[in-house]
Amino acid sequence: MTDRQGPLQSRCSTPQRAFTTATKQSKHFRRSASDRPKQRKLDIVLSHYWASNLQQVTEIWKQVSSLPTIEESKPYFFMYCKSTKVPDEDFDWFHEHGEVQHLDNVGRESHTFVLHMLLNLDDLADHTLFHQAIPDNVHLLKQRLGLFGPSTGLLALGYMGKCTCTTCWLHHIPKVREIWAMARQSFCAPDEDHAVFMRGAFLVSSHRIRSVPVQVYKTLLKYSGSPNGHWVHTEHSEDWARSSSNPLSAHVLERTWNVLFDCLDPDIVDVCEGCTDEDSCLPSACQCSDTNTDSN
Repeated sequence: MTDRQGPLQSRCSTPQRAFTTATKQSKHFRRSASDRPKQRKLDIVLSHYWASNLQQVTEIWKQVSSLPTIEESKPYFFMYCKSTKVPDEDFDWFHEHGEVQHLDNVGRESHTFVLHMLLNLDDLADHTLFHQAIPDNVHLLKQRLGLFGPSTGLLALGYMGKCTCTTCWLHHIPKVREIWAMARQSFCAPDEDHAVFMRGAFLVSSHRIRSVPVQVYKTLLKYSGSPNGHWVHTEHSEDWARSSSNPLSAHVLERTWNVLFDCLDPDIVDVCEGCTDEDSCLPSACQCSDTNTDSN
């Protein structure tokens, strides 16, 4: 097990300061880490920004919670809100079913997910579902969750693709090779395809989260949460991704979850694309298994 001693280094001076205090109290009991069930099968981590669609968000995740493969796991929610325009009482359902934390609006969902992993390495559920609060395709999300089981290592919950360490969908993506080398202690062949689970939508086992060295998470947290004006926002040519709230580093992280969690076989993408519904999918489709690591 990797040594986890030492302070968490992030844009904020301490983990606690990463959370801003909610301005209004929920009418429901506000849970904290001390109130969590100690042994959990499934945590659901959501990153939310838009202020106008919280009713839609709540309804979607109520439906997800009632899916057979999810309901039996009794999911515990972590809702991270990056908008200052959402009153805390609007999160009542999430207060009832987990915890709500308010974060500075930096690093998109990638920064949120890395922060969650770092803060909870010693208190993870057996599996954790990570997702933007509003799915791109709710039907696809529900279909993929029908494939979730105890042996799931990393499961794609959204769109998939194949990328190399230098190019992804015709875009040059800097830093992927560096993240590969840092996380995997090896060099990445520049022209070899690997699987990519896109849109910050995946479900991963605690085993795979903990298999990544802690210093890697700390580096990625600092990298994705850098303030405006930091060199990381100016070393590339993509003008649309130069701010702390929408940094290119967060988009790079979105394309490296498979690298971090050792699920790279590009054939996974081909097999998964052949699944048009739950009945046409093998249980092993769209994912890597913790019980068959030779295929990852």
